[in-house]
Amino acid sequence: MILARKIIIALAIIACIGQAAYSQIRHSFFNNYTIRDGLTDNIIHCIHQDNEGWIWMGTSFGVIRFDGYNFKVFRNDPANQNSISDNSVWALREDKKGNIWIGTKSGGVSKYNPVTGIFKNIVSNHQIKNPLIINPELFHILYSYSSCLLSSY
Repeated sequence: MILARKIIIALAIIACIGQAAYSQIRHSFFNNYTIRDGLTDNIIHCIHQDNEGWIWMGTSFGVIRFDGYNFKVFRNDPANQNSISDNSVWALREDKKGNIWIGTKSGGVSKYNPVTGIFKNIVSNHQIKNPLIINPELFHILYSYSSCLLSSY
């Protein structure tokens, strides 16, 4: 009888511990977004969250800014010098002033100023005359508070 009581008490303790452990589990929810929701492509080459909380995504068809509800797409407009230099975006980084640096596959580098909403094309295929700049394909942007490094493969 004493052994049965000890077993029942042990099972009750295990059940309580198991219930307490189960109540600690956090459930995560994910939303899946596609072209139907406003993405320009289902393949994202790079992603960055800026200091304001915006999610920036680089695709082969432009750069996308997401606020958690809506997508804003930025694409190259050859008639507008204040648009992004190329649609194929492979690198995104934010500097200490809040500007978004954008590396593209064949258009060089663009810098987006969130205050003015204007892109400034720093290096583009048309400007590459410097022998030190061999490859206009930019795939990495490393930024620290003292310097910025742009690199390609």
